Amino acid sequence: MKNISSSILLAMAVASSGFAGGPFLSSPGTAIDNVNWSSLGSDGTLFSSGVTDNSTLGNTTTVTLGTDATLGGLTSVVCVQTDPSNCSWGYQSSGYNPGDTLLWFEGLDSNSNAFGTGPVTFSFASNVAGVGEYIQATAAGAFDVTLTLYNGNTVIGSQAYASDGSGHPLFVGADLSSATISSITIAVTSCGSGPCDVNDFSANTLQLYGLTSATPEPATFALAGTLLAWLAARKRFAKGNN
Repeated sequence: MKNISSSILLAMAVASSGFAGGPFLSSPGTAIDNVNWSSLGSDGTLFSSGVTDNSTLGNTTTVTLGTDATLGGLTSVVCVQTDPSNCSWGYQSSGYNPGDTLLWFEGLDSNSNAFGTGPVTFSFASNVAGVGEYIQATAAGAFDVTLTLYNGNTVIGSQAYASDGSGHPLFVGADLSSATISSITIAVTSCGSGPCDVNDFSANTLQLYGLTSATPEPATFALAGTLLAWLAARKRFAKGNN
């Protein structure tokens, strides 16, 4: 059994090395469900680490903060270009739609100093096959993000992403075509051209892809077969171009 598990984990690790043909996405897939954070409150509503929100189809999602978690975070509405009222996140020309409600991972200490409270982990009551959402650092300029997928305590795979030079919202996601993901962690690893807080960033509506299941173990083997088939196809393609 240990040998089988090692093979599965190796396939997953290799499959996470790039986007083309693999499980990680650089643009949105077809969402069958989503978690819209507007239900947590209007612009500027404080939320705590451990807060839960239900997806449209009732999949309870728990939000866990990673740094200074006791400070919590804030909901933040994206401003309309012509009306910057009742909002706290500047108008975006792409990625974030005006009126979207974001989770802003920033809290205030007792002296009203702002501190980032990321990275963030989203945990699902029922496993999902895929996830995706847009992320943006608070600091101006380019930033880098890492998305890590988990099945229980086991890392399924991890992928690094880089924004454009202007630091527009960046899409991160994965679609495994098998309900194996129990949680994901999103971390900004670098940001801005000057001083910045990598734990201070925002996340838009969480998109969920594929089927959901409350019994993930059989799906683990289905996932391994999918990834191994992808690896074999990629190997054949590479040989054909030598």
